[in-house]
Amino acid sequence: MADQNRKKLIIASIMLVAVVIIVGISYAWLSITLTGQKTNVIKVGNLDLVLDETTSNGITMENGVAITDEEGLATDGSTFSLINNGDADICYELYLDDMDLESGETRVADKFIKFSLDKGTTTGTPKVLTSIGSNPNRLLDSGTISSGETINFNLRMWFNSEEDGNYSGQVFRGKLRVEATQCEIQTAADTILANLGENGAINTSDPDQTFITGTDPNNYIWYSGKLWRAVSIDPSDNSVKLVMQWNISAIPYNPSNQTAFEGSYMEQWLNDTSVDGFLGNLRNYENFIKTDSVWNATLMTATTKPAETTMVEDTVGLLNIYEYTMSYSGTDTSNGYLNNGLSWWTLTPSSTSNVRAVGSNGDAYSSSPSNTYGTRPAINLKSSVKVVS
Repeated sequence: MADQNRKKLIIASIMLVAVVIIVGISYAWLSITLTGQKTNVIKVGNLDLVLDETTSNGITMENGVAITDEEGLATDGSTFSLINNGDADICYELYLDDMDLESGETRVADKFIKFSLDKGTTTGTPKVLTSIGSNPNRLLDSGTISSGETINFNLRMWFNSEEDGNYSGQVFRGKLRVEATQCEIQTAADTILANLGENGAINTSDPDQTFITGTDPNNYIWYSGKLWRAVSIDPSDNSVKLVMQWNISAIPYNPSNQTAFEGSYMEQWLNDTSVDGFLGNLRNYENFIKTDSVWNATLMTATTKPAETTMVEDTVGLLNIYEYTMSYSGTDTSNGYLNNGLSWWTLTPSSTSNVRAVGSNGDAYSSSPSNTYGTRPAINLKSSVKVVS
């Protein structure tokens, strides 16, 4: 609004009173108005909410006017910290709740208030208070605080110069509330199976692998700067087989009439740990990938489940043709999520002279190993791998 239309405010006092709930510790609300000449700490269980002198005494905006975002971000704000003194990660949600008004006061509407919240070294962006929900569900921040970690915050609040309206003499009073629990971070396998979405399904017909099927299941995994799809889960150890969404290269499988995966050009490049190889470009692969994975490279003349005749131990492999066909429902290969519209090699020899490949239309066919097709590396995530986001 223009300067001449800015409304003077008599007193707008934002009292930040700490209210902490730790689920599993005590269900009693701890509500304390903090005063004094030193930093104040509220401690419940292993999580401390530490308020500085300004925050603990409340923030007073006296005879203030609405200001721009640039001016609001230039204010000092009020600092506070979360400290995890326990030996386990804690998942938290930080809320800004209404406080009771004093007699004769009128609460200013949330649309007239803007704020920013700095978290650690990340500077907050200006937001209208309505953007984070309404009382008592105004979520300022959420996340995980690791054992021994301290997260510092700075909360700035100002009156919104972009919103017209008469709010002269009205007041907002708020309090901080933290809800926290010990994090229950699921394994990659559990997270994937629970979140496939309406375009994904699970096929449990094979006791050795639980396959993910469908046209476009939510089975995407981002690892080491590459996009992968989860194909199956091994029930024996809860490891997850991934294949890259896109072709990473295009190379011959092997010289003509040499169809074995073991010793092939393909195996050598996939498991090369130098900067020129594929494995050498995966981040901390020993921490995430089963380096003793076993790949079924048995010759197959059909697409049914192969015998375990030719098994190769490697960190990186390819999908065999059976695993590919188990990814789609029915006979329409074009609609399966593994059909990426490109041609790529599988792990499976179809004869002593040819290897199975998948075409751009999703159909499987046989080709000479000396031909050049795309490569979609496959890996097995360890059962201990967790999904963090």
